[in-house]
Amino acid sequence: MSSFVDSIATQVGIHPDLLKIALCIVLSFPLGSLVKRIPSRMPLVKDSVVIFIGMFYLSGIFSLYKEALFMICLSILTYALATVFPRNKHMPWFNFTIQMGFMLYTHCLEQFSGGDYVNNIGISGTQMIIIQKLTSFAWNVYDNSKPDDQLSAYQKEMRISSRPSFLRFLAWVFFFPTLMTGPACTYHEYDIWANEKIFGNTKPQPRCGALILRRLGEGLIWIVLYMKTGYLSSDNEFYLKDWYVSRSFWFKATSLWILGFLYRTKYYAAWTMSEAACMHIGFSYNGIDSETGKVRWDRMSNIRPVGVEFGQNIRGVLADWNIITASWLRNYVYLRVVKEGKKPGARATYITFLVSALWHGTRPGYYLTFITAAFYQIFGKIYRRNLRPIFVGTKFKAVYDILTWLVTQYALGYAAMPFMLLNFTPAFIVWASVYFYIFVGLAISWILLSGPLRKFVLPSLRKLQNTSGTAVPKDTRKEK
Repeated sequence: MSSFVDSIATQVGIHPDLLKIALCIVLSFPLGSLVKRIPSRMPLVKDSVVIFIGMFYLSGIFSLYKEALFMICLSILTYALATVFPRNKHMPWFNFTIQMGFMLYTHCLEQFSGGDYVNNIGISGTQMIIIQKLTSFAWNVYDNSKPDDQLSAYQKEMRISSRPSFLRFLAWVFFFPTLMTGPACTYHEYDIWANEKIFGNTKPQPRCGALILRRLGEGLIWIVLYMKTGYLSSDNEFYLKDWYVSRSFWFKATSLWILGFLYRTKYYAAWTMSEAACMHIGFSYNGIDSETGKVRWDRMSNIRPVGVEFGQNIRGVLADWNIITASWLRNYVYLRVVKEGKKPGARATYITFLVSALWHGTRPGYYLTFITAAFYQIFGKIYRRNLRPIFVGTKFKAVYDILTWLVTQYALGYAAMPFMLLNFTPAFIVWASVYFYIFVGLAISWILLSGPLRKFVLPSLRKLQNTSGTAVPKDTRKEK
């Protein structure tokens, strides 16, 4: 199957792995129709079929035979730890450390194997999805040993109160509609879907055919756009050509913004079409909106392109980008590294971005991007606390919104560049071509708002806030 797809890709003129991903997404529709018709009273059959399809994707389409076995072994490890030590507070951390260690091993193996690390899809992409599942499973099992008053609403909903069968566990791990592209789902979500409880008392099953077609259409547009232009974003030579190097600062700074957008289109395509496959089998159903009374189909929504491209601050952009991975980082890293009774601070933010970088891979570009993003988060809170209240409720609010959108998008393009180029030297050259202007701006911001000049600047800002009539208490930290 793999060689057959490779030959077709060669004739069509696209990368073979891109065609294989598309094939997996397309096959998920008819195969999903088959699986969802297997009644919940036949769990052995349903889970076995799900596992078989997942193995077919990995082994039959991508020829990842040994890698698929490796994923099964990692799954057995987590299942065994959660079964033997369900109440041990160290178990989730031990499991997390082991899984991240194997994730780094895979990244290093693929990076230094000498192949096309950027375009070829090895097992690392699937392992990145599975590691979210395995680490969340360990925490959700452990959460069942804690009293309700020590758990958040999310933790109460996702905790696992009884040990699942190993077959059901594996079926969830290798859930085929999102196995190759993501996003990940929790065990609780798969279990209520497999048991036909996801719709609650809603009968008959709500239809979403028009929404599925819309998502597929969006995905097709994104993938065509990427195939036509997106490849330029990660081409190291593109940024070294004379016609580009000789351009003005504003041209190059703006090009980083545009190229970053074009690069993101491949993720928009994959996640949008995977979401459509999940809608088709009912997995994306997320209840009824209490305000509009309409059905919500956003359980597996992993991206909101409008929110990313028109976000007015980095926090808003990140909230709409890789949403389910962000939820995993928040619920199983950010909130877990904080001591009980304490609130997350800068330390938790930096640890979370470090884990995110390690999860993505070993290339220096990932670390440059996520360290920069961590600074954005910290400084974003400072800006919203000190600058935003000056404009809220005034005639200049629209101007403020436009300026913050522009600043956010330029900053996003700057930060995303190392992620696209992966290596330190080309990323450093590109940043140098725009004079590291974002870092210069952050340094000046620190001097004025948090550094030696803050005692002169902040009183003036407070006066402006009072003048605008929107002054906020000093302890306010949640402005949007």
